[in-house]
Amino acid sequence: MRPLLASAVSLLDQRVELRALVSGLAADWLGTLLTAGLLGAAFGLSPETPDSRFEELLADPGFLVAVTLNGLFFTALGGWVAGRLARGDELRHGVIVGILSLVFAAVLAATAGDGPQAAWWVDAIGYLLTVPAAAAGGWLAGHRHGGRRAGDRES
Repeated sequence: MRPLLASAVSLLDQRVELRALVSGLAADWLGTLLTAGLLGAAFGLSPETPDSRFEELLADPGFLVAVTLNGLFFTALGGWVAGRLARGDELRHGVIVGILSLVFAAVLAATAGDGPQAAWWVDAIGYLLTVPAAAAGGWLAGHRHGGRRAGDRES
């Protein structure tokens, strides 16, 4: 447990770019929420859709894959945005966005009402992949321009 705690402390012990984190988190959540309506419409959902239709969709592998990939794409985008706006440590900023997004998702899930819900393992997969997706986005932000950062000189 100590190595995990030490890693968490060292992750936050260094300077972070708050603007990068807020922007990355906004890209993740706003992108996910704005496209959720489009996904819902693509699967025939509307504000008048009965709970029974939601229950059917929450058992439909195509819908679950689409929703999970949508969320992970925007989480990776959030990590990338944070990495691009950070002045160094792109990967670390991406990881922090992933952790914040995971905490936010867990709080939302814990406070959700009694409506239809996906199987526990669907949520578990999303939670397990959230931080790696954001980290991948942060890593990609640090490896733009053929592996060199903008402004780096060739030797």
